[in-house]
Amino acid sequence: MDRAESRRVKYTKSALRDALFELLETKSIDKITVTEICRLADVHRNTFYAHYAAPEDLLREIVEQNDAIIQGLSGLREDGRERVLERLYETTQNDFLVSTHENNDFSFLESATQNAISQNLAELSRACPQLNERTREYLAIAFTYGAGSIVSRWIQQGRKESPEEVADIIFSFGQGIIEAANKMLAAKSDA
Repeated sequence: MDRAESRRVKYTKSALRDALFELLETKSIDKITVTEICRLADVHRNTFYAHYAAPEDLLREIVEQNDAIIQGLSGLREDGRERVLERLYETTQNDFLVSTHENNDFSFLESATQNAISQNLAELSRACPQLNERTREYLAIAFTYGAGSIVSRWIQQGRKESPEEVADIIFSFGQGIIEAANKMLAAKSDA
């Protein structure tokens, strides 16, 4: 692929992404057609099909590109606050993710969320190895969805707090989960 073709492909994919973002503001992915995307992007359907089989594939590619942002909600790590802060900045620079949080439409993020849960589960396994696996799983799920909800609320309310303040809240929430888990362990060992 020569340089001009590469630029053209990038431009086309960007136009398709922008068109999808615009359509997602008013309807869910299962209601969006290739024709609508192409009309807004000003590209031919054949061009769309050269890159994607369906609108969901375009969305999947976008989600994969943003997977690192979603997975960054791993505030259970020792460097969690800095990672969360970095991801908050990335999220606020990403129109698609801001729109997603504003509209509470996270159905397509399930795989990324599962990856974040796995990351948080690994961190809980390291921090609280004595907890049984099922309890760690529940705590990882609670943290992942809780952190996501905090970010959504922050965005929906106009981002009045600084990203640093929100990162502190999420990191404290994660540390609170670890402390609660350790207290559960201590209570069990005392009994």
